[in-house]
Amino acid sequence: MNYEILKPKTNPTGFEIKPLYGLDPEEARAMAARVRWELFDAEYYTYLFKTKNVDMVSRFIPPPLKFVAEMPLINVCVQQLKLNDGEGNDGLNAGYLENILGAVVEYKGSIGLYPISILIETDIGAIAGREMIGTAKKVGQFEYGREGNRFSWKTSRRGIPIIEASGEVMPGEADPSGVTSLLEQPTYHLHQVMGPLLGNEGPLYAYKPRLMKLWAQVDKIHSFQVMDNVSFGFNESPFDPICLMEPSEILGASYLKANTSIRIDPEFEELDADEMTPFLFSKFDPL
Repeated sequence: MNYEILKPKTNPTGFEIKPLYGLDPEEARAMAARVRWELFDAEYYTYLFKTKNVDMVSRFIPPPLKFVAEMPLINVCVQQLKLNDGEGNDGLNAGYLENILGAVVEYKGSIGLYPISILIETDIGAIAGREMIGTAKKVGQFEYGREGNRFSWKTSRRGIPIIEASGEVMPGEADPSGVTSLLEQPTYHLHQVMGPLLGNEGPLYAYKPRLMKLWAQVDKIHSFQVMDNVSFGFNESPFDPICLMEPSEILGASYLKANTSIRIDPEFEELDADEMTPFLFSKFDPL
């Protein structure tokens, strides 16, 4: 018999290797305190587009939210590589890539955003978003490229590329007010804490589903430019069926580099569990 123990490869990150699961409580609290939702020098590649199938998009939106069909859908590719202003020598500050697909919705007479799908590169980002505000985040894989003014992006999950985008960032600064005002509208999230799927009773909820509200703020704009020579589209996947929203026309694309922050509204509305049960599939794949 022949057995071999492989030699560990050198830590490629530059961050200190810690046990994480057996830290001193004070050190653990200090690390957790750095998990703030403050993004520095974040880059947002935003695509506004129309859909061929308004009725299908409406099926992705949980009541009491209502899809504003005359408004464009939004896809944002986020590159964030400087969390918390780079403070701290640990992997919590390593940054991440993220892909947000959302719709403009109406709630009690006010306009806001609803994230239909969010794929993020890190498990801490997915868990924090899902457990704190219920965002339908899933961990994905990303291919990001920027050569000069040319940008390319691919979002994959379970080995299937589901979102592809590219564009050319045009020289010269543009007026950012349209995109920043849109990003600063309230974002609504469906928060469902579910127990095991047992028997024929359906999902068991720890408490009633809630409609949460989050506010994003653009604290400082470093650059805002329009993009041209743009391509954008969805690929088919049974696990992430966003291809059913079928883009029909790209209305505009832009590049924003900014410092941003996020806060959670403490008020929420409790929702009917039975009505919200179909939307659980935004958080896990069908069996």
